[in-house]
Amino acid sequence: METHPKLVEVLSDAGIETGSVLIFEAPGEDLGTGQAEDFRHLVADLQMIVGTNGTLVVPTCTPTEGYPKPTFDPMLSPSEMGPFSEFFRLEPNVVRSHSTTHSLAALGTNAHALIQGHRYAAGRPTPWGEGSFGRGSPWDWLYEHNAWWILVDPTWSNSPSINYIQALYSEKHAGITKDTHFPRFDAIELVKELEHIAVIRRITWGSHSVFLFKIRPMVDSALGLLETAPQSLKPEAGFSTWLTTIEKIRRDGYTMAGVAKAKITPPIPCLRWDGKKMTGIYRDLFARVVALSYRGNRTALVLCDLEAISGQIVNRIREKVQHQIGVPAEAIMIAATHAHSTPDTTSAGFENSDYIDYLVESTAGAVCQAFSTQQPVRVGWGRVSVRGLAHSRRMRLIDGHVYTTRYGVPSTWRVSQDVIAGQGEIDPDITILKIESLDGEILASISNFGCHATVALVSTNISGDYPGEAMDTLEKVLGSQAVALCTIGTAGDVDPTLEMPFWGPRNDRNARHLGRIFAAQVLEHLERVKVQEVTEVKVVQEKVDLDVRREWIDLLQVDKDRLVQEFADGWTSNPVLEQLLSEKVIHTEVQGLRLNDMILLGLPGEVFVEIGGMIKNTVPGIAISIVELANENIGYIPTPKVWEEGGYEVGQHLWGRITLAGTDKLESAARRVINNLAT
Repeated sequence: METHPKLVEVLSDAGIETGSVLIFEAPGEDLGTGQAEDFRHLVADLQMIVGTNGTLVVPTCTPTEGYPKPTFDPMLSPSEMGPFSEFFRLEPNVVRSHSTTHSLAALGTNAHALIQGHRYAAGRPTPWGEGSFGRGSPWDWLYEHNAWWILVDPTWSNSPSINYIQALYSEKHAGITKDTHFPRFDAIELVKELEHIAVIRRITWGSHSVFLFKIRPMVDSALGLLETAPQSLKPEAGFSTWLTTIEKIRRDGYTMAGVAKAKITPPIPCLRWDGKKMTGIYRDLFARVVALSYRGNRTALVLCDLEAISGQIVNRIREKVQHQIGVPAEAIMIAATHAHSTPDTTSAGFENSDYIDYLVESTAGAVCQAFSTQQPVRVGWGRVSVRGLAHSRRMRLIDGHVYTTRYGVPSTWRVSQDVIAGQGEIDPDITILKIESLDGEILASISNFGCHATVALVSTNISGDYPGEAMDTLEKVLGSQAVALCTIGTAGDVDPTLEMPFWGPRNDRNARHLGRIFAAQVLEHLERVKVQEVTEVKVVQEKVDLDVRREWIDLLQVDKDRLVQEFADGWTSNPVLEQLLSEKVIHTEVQGLRLNDMILLGLPGEVFVEIGGMIKNTVPGIAISIVELANENIGYIPTPKVWEEGGYEVGQHLWGRITLAGTDKLESAARRVINNLAT
């Protein structure tokens, strides 16, 4: 072994005074002969430096991973910091802290005070748990008392001096991102920088390199370098990516979101879209809003507990919001849940103008409120398959024709099984978007699943059907600060009768039953959604003009008596329908909202599953979810296959307005909107 007096002399010249706290770290295997007598002399020489009132500290860490080890015991667990460390911990009067990975042993005046509390230290997450370098640990004590640290031939990446810096850095930056990436970097590069500014001194002790510093200036300087010039320390890939993310957050800020909910329940009694008199309220109706902003781009998604919402009402809401807070009309998407036990808001012939005024005021007010309460958020999404709930309502018969098992109409569900050859498809995917505050509280859940909201069809009570029940259930679980939006996907040919017979009963209780089943699945997967730190926001709108179907015109001009018979007493035409008859053109739109690698595509009618399947895969790497009945209700949007097969959806009725060419135009517009959003 090199002569110890020389080491003593060098260290004494460094200014280490008696009474000091001195950390001695020598992890190598070649520190002298490794004999106990040599180590005993070294301990004596180190004690000579700190004096009788000083304290000598040696790291006795046990961080090695691999084969399972016995439960840590300060008295029994061997040190993994080299032969000298193992020798020192066994010396008389030496005490050791209780940490399963980063313990230290101490001898001297402050030994007991130093090691106390390590077992209960916490609050600094690291790869070794919260307690190894947690608040109140011996490492904090050493920093507060500005201990001296000597390292002989160190392996810097494994030195607890570096690990302590990493733990403090993680603590300082906690909360900037959902999970602070543990700062792994080239420790040798850090030491070079600290040597350059004379925070660390390097000396030679025989064949050994010895590094000497005081812990507080060393730690503070290292944290400063990590803050101001982290790339100079050659960060590992994951840490480098994280640094890029926080740089973006500091430059552009977080995505902002606000939520609001306004009651839109009509006065009772009221008339439904088909003229049926609704005499009670099972569940209040609401307009729910999520308002998003990022780098000057603002958008809002509004979901109303309504069967549909006409373009005229949408325009009034948008104009009011734009006038009040300046959000562009084309940046607001307003959709409906297609709940059938709701008042007429789709110009079917039974609208109440006073209620429409109330609806416009309440919904516009909620949008403005959502923008006024925005806060920094993180956003993420996921997609899974729904269990149960829905199936296709289009039954293919052995003669090639198709029947639609349409809610409570016996002629469409009392069909012999012997004549049924097959059934249409559904889209089993449910897409779930999560918006949470920076403290991890969920502000909004937005789900998208294709299924008709016709469970409570026979009820005389106002309700949001199964989506309304699901949203109510979710909001009770998530808390008063949250809103839940259950948007409807490609549901034009999908019914909620997998969990009940075709015939029902179509009542409020079954709507609650299905709503709770759906809410449970949303909640399960919502909790598993991983959020992203920054979410880009982009909105694109394209206006589309569609020809009105000839059979629809005939229905209103020639066969108007059929409508009078189909609907309840009091049906009359209205200005919206008369304008369509006059112009023979439907003025509508396709709108898309992009949030990073997900697009919510709003289509203005009841969309068939096949269309959704074709559109969902338009752009590789971007998930697309169709929100039907967005900004308008132009009726069914059938595919060529549906036109060929027949069925209710392409029959002559109030909701069969567009032509086959109209479907093509909408699909083409949808692809253009998606491609625009994707660039």
